[in-house]
Amino acid sequence: MRLIDTGRPGIVRLAFGGDGRLLLATATDHDLTVWDWVAGEAVLSLARCSLDAQPALSADSRFLACFAPDFRVHRTDRQPPLVTPSRGEPGSGELVGGAAFSPDGKSLVATQYAHPFDRYTSGRLVRWSTSNWQPQPGFAIWPPFDRLAFDRGGQYLAGINPVRFELRFAVSGGLNGWAVPGANVRSRQMHLTFAPGGGQVAFGWHTELHIMDVGPGKVVKVISDMKQAFRDVAFTADGRRLATVSDDGTIAFHDMQTWKITQRFDWNSGPLRCLAFSPDGACGVCGTVDGKLIIFDMEE
Repeated sequence: MRLIDTGRPGIVRLAFGGDGRLLLATATDHDLTVWDWVAGEAVLSLARCSLDAQPALSADSRFLACFAPDFRVHRTDRQPPLVTPSRGEPGSGELVGGAAFSPDGKSLVATQYAHPFDRYTSGRLVRWSTSNWQPQPGFAIWPPFDRLAFDRGGQYLAGINPVRFELRFAVSGGLNGWAVPGANVRSRQMHLTFAPGGGQVAFGWHTELHIMDVGPGKVVKVISDMKQAFRDVAFTADGRRLATVSDDGTIAFHDMQTWKITQRFDWNSGPLRCLAFSPDGACGVCGTVDGKLIIFDMEE
């Protein structure tokens, strides 16, 4: 285990690029930093980033899409151009919330509110080519999701907002599965992550976490803890465990066969708030409330 002191206040979001070279970390002061986590060096830092919106690194870690505060695409090597993608579809509305790069690295998708005063029922998905940042065909009828995620094979695209989750086919946009939070769950704290093998997707709101088999589009398990909320969730790289960070500041590993918690850690390095696993499965990273990155070997 080793620590990186980011020099920022609490870390609230972590994500690796698809090739695992770089790690993005968003802090509570709205500072977003892209780290060469092996060297322990920051390669790019941006201020005034939205804490509600979703930043994303491309499959090759060359590009960072984020709301800082407006939607931009940055080069992680700090070279130009800084790209403001044009609207993919005509009509009113702003780009906010969900954004994701396709697993093959050829496109970037984001959510656009088609009618800002009816945000939870009307939106569209816009798409751009990463080769020239020109618009590609999107979907004119698409819920205004706050989070988006592709499965590793690029067959499915999932989205979630405070009132609904949907699993869709990435090419056609057709609906494959959906779910809504429980009657007593009302929160803007949302989670969305695919298993590396692509067979399952984990999603949820606040104290409630759902596991869905993506083929049939059916929820097979609901994990609920009414005493405390889930701060973050992520599958391990082998897909055998689901890790959760809870309000008590600890990380728990859930076995995907028995659904039992097999391990729990806090490392005494400050309460944890978010986590991510390297794509090669070698390590995991947790962010703490006092701005540290805890890098731990998955053999531990």
